[in-house]
Amino acid sequence: MTSTIDTHVRQSPTLARVDFDQELVTTIAASFMIRPSGFTLTPIDFEYLGDDDVTDIPTGYAVGGILPSVVDSDLAKNLQNGLVRGFVRNYRALTSILTEDVYIGGWQDQNGLQCLDAVLIVRQFDRALRLSKAWNQKAMGQMKLGKYVRTIEV
Repeated sequence: MTSTIDTHVRQSPTLARVDFDQELVTTIAASFMIRPSGFTLTPIDFEYLGDDDVTDIPTGYAVGGILPSVVDSDLAKNLQNGLVRGFVRNYRALTSILTEDVYIGGWQDQNGLQCLDAVLIVRQFDRALRLSKAWNQKAMGQMKLGKYVRTIEV
C-alpha cells in the first residue's frame, strides 16, 4: 500500500526537495547547538560521522572550500538570515554533479565564529594539500586522528 506522503512526493518532487532541504537546515542548526566545537555529517543520511563506531570514519583528510564557507556568529539562532538555506541549496547543486561523496562540516573558529563547509575526504596527503591550498583553506583535518594539519605550515 502506498502512503499519502509517497504519493505526494511522486506528484510534487519540488515540494519534497524543499521539505528535505528544510530538514537538513534544521539538522545543521541543531548540530551547532549540540556540538559547537565541531561535527561532520555523512553525505547520504546526514548522521554524525563516527558516532556509532570510530571504524566508520574514512581514512584521509577532510578538505573544505569546495563551496564558499558560511560564517556567522550564531548560525543556529540566525537561520532567518538565509545563510544556511543558501548553503544547502549550493550543497544540493554540487552533489548533483560530483561523483565523490561530499560531507558537511561545522566548527567554531578561534574567534568564536561558526563555520560551515562542504567537505571532501581525500585519501592522499599530497592531493589533499593541493586542494586545501587551491581553495585557500587554513587547515585540513586528519580524519582518523581527529587532528588538523595547517596548510600554511606545510
